[in-house]
Amino acid sequence: MKGFFSISINIFCVVFGCLLISCNKTKSEGDKNGTSEVQFNLPENFILEELYHISANKQGSWVALAEGDDKTIYACDQRGKIYYFKMPEIGDIVQTANVDSLNLDIGEAHGLLWAFNSLYVAVNKNWDDAIADESQRGSGVYRITDSNGDGRLNDVRMLLKLEGAGEHGPHSFVLSPDGESIYFIAGNHVIIPESLKNNSRLPTNWGEDNLFTPYLDARGHATEIKAPGGWVAKFDSNGENWELISAGYRNPFDLAFNRDGELFTYDADMEWDIGMPWYRPTRICHVTPGSEYGWRTGSGKWPDYYPDNLPAVHNLEQGSPTAILAGSNLKIPSKYKNGLFIMDWSFGTIYYANLIPKGSSYSATREEFLSGTPLPLTDMIAGSDGNLYFATGGRSLDSHLYRLSYDGDIIESENRPDDSGKELRDHRH
Repeated sequence: MKGFFSISINIFCVVFGCLLISCNKTKSEGDKNGTSEVQFNLPENFILEELYHISANKQGSWVALAEGDDKTIYACDQRGKIYYFKMPEIGDIVQTANVDSLNLDIGEAHGLLWAFNSLYVAVNKNWDDAIADESQRGSGVYRITDSNGDGRLNDVRMLLKLEGAGEHGPHSFVLSPDGESIYFIAGNHVIIPESLKNNSRLPTNWGEDNLFTPYLDARGHATEIKAPGGWVAKFDSNGENWELISAGYRNPFDLAFNRDGELFTYDADMEWDIGMPWYRPTRICHVTPGSEYGWRTGSGKWPDYYPDNLPAVHNLEQGSPTAILAGSNLKIPSKYKNGLFIMDWSFGTIYYANLIPKGSSYSATREEFLSGTPLPLTDMIAGSDGNLYFATGGRSLDSHLYRLSYDGDIIESENRPDDSGKELRDHRH
């Protein structure tokens, strides 16, 4: 009996193992470190590589990525340090010994950007009133440079102090198409500094703008947060000439310019409002200068039909928006060049939104591009090699770094840019 039981167990293990391998051989990735296996759904002719298991090396949970000079990738732990390492060649992985951290008292960033031979950092951390500002690195926009030319970043300078932190705090950056300005985005828990109000593309006489007192969230979320909510601003390389560009968002995490040089973000919903007349799903918004998207606390949100409230380019469903990236700088089929890739943290999905000119703006169609379970997507960048690099993690979850590359034929004439609406867009600018 004992022998029969032992043989039965062995047979079961072999059969179960074969079934597991046969089911996952093209759409899953085994875990080498004892955590949950990720079930992937990949687009055809794309290759996914796991480059680094961050959590297994006790380096936190990464939520921000940027590529600097000499193929150096920077990454930040949501509650810790800024790390850096060299981009590995195709087929290679990131070795633990090659990952270092900046020896500087700065981190907890939601956004990183390499530009003007500097690393720009959006720190997301509450200020401690008991500590002098010059002795801490609280929420704000910072610039880190190599001041002595030894090849190491060593000098940290705060460009703009911000009040507000958390998951609706300071977020991310994008470089303008002309390479002259940096655009920055913040969630609705970040107060717009007075200096920006003095140089604004949109009127600053905003208020709650409701004839009837709105219903506030019964659980108390954002009941004290007032207009205009999340906002977008731009500044120059020295952190000067700040200008407020757009506002009225809930919690957009990232920004991207499409191939036409137009700016977009992916805004969050208030999931507890589902079923209410004022519920607004996650949505792609066209960040035009002077625009207002009408976020107000509770039931006070502006409907799309308000004449001074821009409608979304595309509405999705419930989710947790994180990164947004234009396909124009990736080595991928040209059908993806005109649109945007957007990340949903909650549902582990990267969508592709194909932008269709509509007047001086756009509408969009959407398709699922890549998904995984579990796959808490946090950030993505277009590498200088034309591949897509993305991280998972956030909220101290298991964190990984991946590279997605295309291995098929690229036919450049497959989908030419649609120039319709260009004259109207030029007139708007």
